Amino acid sequence: TFAVLLASLVGSVLLAIIVEKSKKCLDFSFTLFMIHFFNCTFYNGLPATWDWYIVHILATIMMVLFGEYLCSRRELDDIPLLQL
Repeated sequence: TFAVLLASLVGSVLLAIIVEKSKKCLDFSFTLFMIHFFNCTFYNGLPATWDWYIVHILATIMMVLFGEYLCSRRELDDIPLLQL
């Protein structure tokens, strides 16, 4: 569970670097979660325990919220101007 939550934090930092728009963070996070879910289902069958679903849904929520926060902070940064 710790690795999944840590991966969501790393994913939110990557969202801020790659996506750069806070409006798109939900779409990218949910898409990544669904790709992960289908890969896990294909490889090992449908997850049978509820804790898997709870941990991954919480990690996705955490990734969306922290990613949107980082993206909005990056959007609000000043644009550097060339000073001559």
